Amino acid sequence: MMKIGIVILNYLAYQDTIECVESILLQSFQNFEVVVVENGSDNDSLLRLQERFGNDNKISILSTGKNIGFAKGNNAGIAFLKEKGIYKVLVINGDTVIEQTDYLKQLQQIKYDETVGMVGTRIISKDKFNQNTTRVIFKNAFDVTFFNLYKILSLFRKKQQADSQSIETTRLLDLSERQLHGAAILFTENYLYQYIGFYPDTFLYVEEDLLAAICRKLSFKQLYISELSIYHKEDKSSDMAWSRSERHAVKRKFINESLKELKKVYQMSSDELKAVMKG
Repeated sequence: MMKIGIVILNYLAYQDTIECVESILLQSFQNFEVVVVENGSDNDSLLRLQERFGNDNKISILSTGKNIGFAKGNNAGIAFLKEKGIYKVLVINGDTVIEQTDYLKQLQQIKYDETVGMVGTRIISKDKFNQNTTRVIFKNAFDVTFFNLYKILSLFRKKQQADSQSIETTRLLDLSERQLHGAAILFTENYLYQYIGFYPDTFLYVEEDLLAAICRKLSFKQLYISELSIYHKEDKSSDMAWSRSERHAVKRKFINESLKELKKVYQMSSDELKAVMKG
């Protein structure tokens, strides 16, 4: 069976990352390699991660030296694995736990054709809701331009509320309506043989919207698997990085910047987008 690569981005919340990796080590399927990308945390994350996993030959610790954001941080981990010849890569948030011990085994056995670029499974929140899949809000450049930031934030809240009753049937997604959640995505070899992973020019937020737009423009499909699930504790890094009073302003800033990039993606030709995604 093809080896699975697993990328986990750590920023500040090393305790969660350690718990995430330890849940992976308990998997029945052991043909995997994990890279933990330490994304410039200003605490002792790097030291703690090296102490815990430095002697495990299945786990590499990669330090970026500074916080380069969610997309570039994860892409650094994907590039590290691709250099080792691993092109099937599960990217999961550090605040997730794989409680299903045959999760990787079943994920590896999923059949898909050459058009499938990404695979997602159930993502269970601390409130026991399935977060996957999410509703597509922005279907073109006009959608991004039309809404002001206040309405965008309101829509994101409504989106989260609506998605507590997400689909529960394995299916190829209609990417004009539904898209995969960004907390856990398997990038297939179909996609990674050609492209770098996440759209690289954002720092935080809107990553899954960008992936859905990229899939539509580059003729890839997203596959949702309802039989598998992963637990998501949510927002631990952001809670540690910013105080409660700062979070709203920070979210507004990064969402606004990321939506400008989403608009660019919609306005690019396929060839222009391919050039960006090849890195």
